[in-house]
Amino acid sequence: MLNGIGGSGGAPSPEQIRAMREKLQAKAFERADADGSGGISKAEFAKTRPEGVDQAKADEAFAK
Repeated sequence: MLNGIGGSGGAPSPEQIRAMREKLQAKAFERADADGSGGISKAEFAKTRPEGVDQAKADEAFAK
């Protein structure tokens, strides 16, 4: 029987972890880039900010 992420019941390898992280980052970017421009505007960034992050903090983070 196959279990877990690694497929054989063991812990995922560093390469598998890296691939999963890259996939999640790409999906998050695609969701944030609402207009498909290949970049994230200030308005797009503000719309995807985490719960509990106010507009001032989002503006500060976007400026970095």
